[in-house]
Amino acid sequence: MNTEKPEQFDIEEERQVESIVSKLKRREWWDVLMNESIGGNAGENRAGINAFADKKTGELIIFGNIQDLPKRITSSPEYEGVTLLYNLGNAFVRAIKPDKPLIPAYFEDVFFDKFNGGMTDQAKKNLEEAIRRYNEIYKQEQEAEETQIKSRT
Repeated sequence: MNTEKPEQFDIEEERQVESIVSKLKRREWWDVLMNESIGGNAGENRAGINAFADKKTGELIIFGNIQDLPKRITSSPEYEGVTLLYNLGNAFVRAIKPDKPLIPAYFEDVFFDKFNGGMTDQAKKNLEEAIRRYNEIYKQEQEAEETQIKSRT
């Protein structure tokens, strides 16, 4: 996934990207993450978070594994499956050694399924940009929390 800032988005595309960022901020995906195994197919210190998104806009509809989601969503020609690859930073190391410097968790990549024919290029760009923006916001939040913790000690 390209982490550089992409070209400008028009007003409607910008709304779509912000809708995705907003959905990520609500952290509905966290429950799915907590039920996933870490490592395995996703790689060391990583987990895959499955979701369905609007095929044209990339807007996230619902998080979960396909077998646990309503058929009306998973079989809809309007939606497509995506997998968000989440890198847990050094969360496990810090659980044992809290004095280790913070390596923030972040969404590392997004993979696009083709259950229902695939997503448009614009939907892919919107999702990738939303993840890039969310990662920036979340990194700042994690670093601010880290600073607060250090100031108390």
